[in-house]
Amino acid sequence: MTSSVPIIKLDIKSSHLAVRVLLNGVPRALSNGEPIEQNGIENEWIRPGTNTLQCMLVWPTGIPFAPGVARFSATLRVWNIQDDPEQLILERVMQWPQERVPEVYPKRLEDAFELPDFPGTTLWSDCDILQAITPRDRSSVRELLSGLHAAYTRQDVPSLMTLVRTKGRDLARAFGDKPEERLQAMQEFAHALFNTPGWGMQDLDLHALEMDLVAGQRLLEVTAPGRQFPIKSVRTREFEWAMPVYAGRTGDTWRIIR
Repeated sequence: MTSSVPIIKLDIKSSHLAVRVLLNGVPRALSNGEPIEQNGIENEWIRPGTNTLQCMLVWPTGIPFAPGVARFSATLRVWNIQDDPEQLILERVMQWPQERVPEVYPKRLEDAFELPDFPGTTLWSDCDILQAITPRDRSSVRELLSGLHAAYTRQDVPSLMTLVRTKGRDLARAFGDKPEERLQAMQEFAHALFNTPGWGMQDLDLHALEMDLVAGQRLLEVTAPGRQFPIKSVRTREFEWAMPVYAGRTGDTWRIIR
């Protein structure tokens, strides 16, 4: 059965600009001046009701300004996949530079769009809004990441599925899947990882982890130095895998949300 939940796609292209693109407060593209050409499905970051897309554009540091050189575009499309062929039901396009607008930096572009019937997820309904990241928060998130890393290292599928269950159920809602089918697919993927020749995990330096508030201060985006994903496999000639981690708190409980 085809999902009744629409598919949200975001296409971003940029050159000769330092760029930061946020979808509902979550970084979706970052650049210090390197070219960007990416597209992806963004359902996991969509909320019911009003959604915002923000783009911050800055001329790269250390490069003389040259008018007319920079290019940026962000195109968000919402597709109804129940139709055959798929039907485009919403499109938002932001471009820079713009005709008859002085090319001055920094430049902020912002747009809002409504998806009133999009399913709600734990991210938006249950996660506390944090005013700051406390030492206790950092300690709890490090403990969560330690357990996650240990589960991958030991190839402990039951412990792993306990840690990612909230994430799996939330993704199922965001994509219109059945929760049990999404969790089963995640479990099968874990088994496939562990059967990969040369499987192993890179070390995790818990005290080097960086944490940033995103999604309207509902989540901690956890990264290794250099904004690398924190959970990474050993690199082999044929294979490399890494996992982003976003953690949220409800009361005193921290969980992996994305």
